[in-house]
Amino acid sequence: MSVRRAGASSLAAPLLVLAGCAGFRPALPPPATAGEEPEFVRHRTVDPDTGAVLHLWSVRVDPDGRVVKHGREERFHSDGSPSSSATWRDGELVGELRRWHAGGGLRSIAVYDPAGGLAPMAFWHSNGDPAAEGTARRGVREGYWRFWYEGGVLRERGGYVDGRRTGLWTHCWPDGSVQASGRYESDERVGPWRHHEPGERLPDGGGEVPRLPRAEEIGPGPFAGTVSRITGGEGVAPPTP
Repeated sequence: MSVRRAGASSLAAPLLVLAGCAGFRPALPPPATAGEEPEFVRHRTVDPDTGAVLHLWSVRVDPDGRVVKHGREERFHSDGSPSSSATWRDGELVGELRRWHAGGGLRSIAVYDPAGGLAPMAFWHSNGDPAAEGTARRGVREGYWRFWYEGGVLRERGGYVDGRRTGLWTHCWPDGSVQASGRYESDERVGPWRHHEPGERLPDGGGEVPRLPRAEEIGPGPFAGTVSRITGGEGVAPPTP
């Protein structure tokens, strides 16, 4: 085992870039009339070559002209299999956002709490093995997370704050033994990190219980996740080396 200080991590949080059109001025809606009710409109996008439906979604058009997503939204792969399914309320995601791999097989579930609280999020490899699980706040990772290689061996575990790795993290070799452990601050490795040769095991063997089920074991009912049963519902990472 050796001790050395780590430099900047190559990890970077994904960025969502919104682009506008210079000089574009939307037409002003007509003034609302007292007693008017909102209008609900269903939209769809189809493949121009095959006619297959690729996207279905609903919007609410308010009397003042405001348009927001409201209701079910579904996307489909080119072969017709589902790609994603979600529910919107007043322009905000609520409940579960589920995604599937092309051709079938659950890819991910993200739960959106209307009150903005921590909620479970999980990912699966294309073969159905668990890939990652943790908690998030409106789709942004927050709290304790675990990641696995295909086959179910722990790959890494640690905590997130506002979508960035923060606090104590442990990374593992493909055989499950400890590769490195140390601290992050906003996705940057800081302070001393311990590096290990393959073979040094985590104190718990990396076999935290309960384990995230395989994709085909997840039913259509509400997804509760398993991390809250490890952290006591607080979203805080358990102690690691």
